[in-house]
Amino acid sequence: MIRYIIALIFSLGVVVAFAAPKETDRQFMDFKGRNVLENPGFENGLAKWANSGGTKFELDQTTEGIGSSSLEWDADLIGDTVSSTIKAVETGLLGRSCQAEINYLWAGTDDHYSLQVWDGSSEIAESLIKATAAAVWETHTLFFTCPTSGNWQLRIYAENASATEIRFDNAWLGSLKDASAISNVTATLAAGIQLEAARLQNTGTGDACTVLAETTGDWLTSGTGSAAGICTWTINTGVFSGNPSCVCGLGENQAGFCAVHTATSTSMIIRTLNSSAANTDLDIEVHCIGPK
Repeated sequence: MIRYIIALIFSLGVVVAFAAPKETDRQFMDFKGRNVLENPGFENGLAKWANSGGTKFELDQTTEGIGSSSLEWDADLIGDTVSSTIKAVETGLLGRSCQAEINYLWAGTDDHYSLQVWDGSSEIAESLIKATAAAVWETHTLFFTCPTSGNWQLRIYAENASATEIRFDNAWLGSLKDASAISNVTATLAAGIQLEAARLQNTGTGDACTVLAETTGDWLTSGTGSAAGICTWTINTGVFSGNPSCVCGLGENQAGFCAVHTATSTSMIIRTLNSSAANTDLDIEVHCIGPK
């Protein structure tokens, strides 16, 4: 039995050793993103979160957003904050786009709070938060250029001394979450960030790859299939100043697979595979975010 276990471990080691991802696979593998926050949903109480002021800072288990708990906070003065534990910025984010997000419930006054990404001494990114209806949880999302070094943390900042009680849950700080997050049209883009979206038709070898609709303006040009299910699209000049982060998803009533293999400031390669035939046309939706 021991010999079998050793053999299994060795075989797994060989698989891992020879299964290192290629650079062209990186964006597809990052489809679900990475949240660097610890205890983002407050399921472990207030661990990894702290406040610098306010008349209330406690766990709420009666009006939670997602899961069993949310954080309830009532600021007292301008400059009061609730912050996640500050962490060192991870390597590998150079040239990519990042995302900060909270689910929140706050029937207050627009712009009395802001969502910030903070490096310990200054803002990396910030956007003002809009009030919600009395009992309606909403999502506030901020896209920004990823920092390449130093520290970062997520924080809620009181912009007004009259800011009323706010509850928030399901916090996120890290690389882009997924296509559905990028397609949130109410998201706030930090300065220098461009968001684009389109509905496309991917085809087989030698066929035209067609732009069906561009939901954010004229940014993409139809291309030609170079292999079964692989299309190269031209990104128009001036849309992005650097490499964007792009994700794709299948359109309504489509079955199969979709992945962005590479994306640069001038082109994007997408591969699709129909569940029954590789050369069958597929309608897809693509979202790109990057420096402008």
